[in-house]
Amino acid sequence: GSSTITSDTWVFDTRTGALTRLTRGGGERPEWTPDGRSIVTVSSDSSTGLFVQSADGSGAARRYIDDRRPTWEVSIPRQNQGFLAVRLRAGGPRDIFIAPVDTPSALRPFVTSDADESAPSVSPDGRWLAYLSNESGRYEVYVREMPGDGPRVQVSTDGAVDPLWSPTGRELFYRANGKVMAARITWHDGAPSVQREELFDDVYGSNPNAHVTFTAMPDGNRFVFLQPTDGGSKCVVVLNWFDEVRRRMTAARGR
Repeated sequence: GSSTITSDTWVFDTRTGALTRLTRGGGERPEWTPDGRSIVTVSSDSSTGLFVQSADGSGAARRYIDDRRPTWEVSIPRQNQGFLAVRLRAGGPRDIFIAPVDTPSALRPFVTSDADESAPSVSPDGRWLAYLSNESGRYEVYVREMPGDGPRVQVSTDGAVDPLWSPTGRELFYRANGKVMAARITWHDGAPSVQREELFDDVYGSNPNAHVTFTAMPDGNRFVFLQPTDGGSKCVVVLNWFDEVRRRMTAARGR
């Protein structure tokens, strides 16, 4: 016989240390809604789409987006404005679709090509999309403004994974060549300039074919990494790095 392995989403209360199971029967790659009251998850077989459920576990899960194409990831802006993004497969390579936050089922193609696009990360204000593409032959981080067809900015230069906006939206974090990086994009006369800084050694493990495996806490003081272990995975908290990000970026601008 065969067996199917599913993953479920759990909620950890940082104040009390309580760990509570939220989904049963499969719910992966969780994303908080902007009000902090609910969590959107991807069904384990990815073929039945996205579901949203109250973070306290009350009530039944309900469909978040009325779209049954294979869906793999979702990114929702923290400020409940602008656009959200999902990664789905519409018959060929993985592509990224976007929709207004207030009408998430109104998905439309945004980054579609013969290459593989993945790991969508929407800025807190819902204006910018960071994502991975292997169109160059390896995965690199790119940024585009939503929802228009403006210029695309290549952020990484030597291969990268796991793009993630900071809680303020001023920096974009990613992982490259054994380092956790921070980048800031500025514009001068319509031309982008990317300032990059190495933050610290990346010893936590990542997978370019999976969703982003670390996050930045809203308090601006901590990263949380998902680190593979022999028996599964564990969470690792890295403290007090956002002050260092701001210090390094300010110093770099003054050079």
